[in-house]
Amino acid sequence: MACQRKNGRHTRATRKRTLDREILPAFKNRLLNDTGADDLPALRGKGKALGAPATVLHVRDIVKQIDAFAILRGEEEDNPADGIGAAPIETFVLKERGMSPMEIRLLYRQMESVVIYPTIRLALRMIVLTLVRKSVLIEATWWTEVDFENVT
Repeated sequence: MACQRKNGRHTRATRKRTLDREILPAFKNRLLNDTGADDLPALRGKGKALGAPATVLHVRDIVKQIDAFAILRGEEEDNPADGIGAAPIETFVLKERGMSPMEIRLLYRQMESVVIYPTIRLALRMIVLTLVRKSVLIEATWWTEVDFENVT
């Protein structure tokens, strides 16, 4: 029985969409033996021109997986995508996120008028006040700034 790696539904959908939109049209009806390392920069250039670094990384990873499979089957001898690291493809720019005082005030007022559980309301307030991700808040095991025993 073959061992299969289970991926999330979103991951599979993203890979299929990238394969259908980016990779298959570029290679058309060419055989795997007819493709090489010189085909990869063209794929990267298209993604960079669109300003989609994540898509470029997906393309590289999928081509790398296809070539690794071909090597296992004896169809190819080397993987041209092995020489391409993630760093030369693109660097991600962090997005600045934040809310203005007016937006925070509006959010707090709206939370009071919406029927939700008090615990959810408190959690939303905590997230807005601390500006941390939900998972960071949930997985926090200790906070040095808060004394839970003395309630300060």
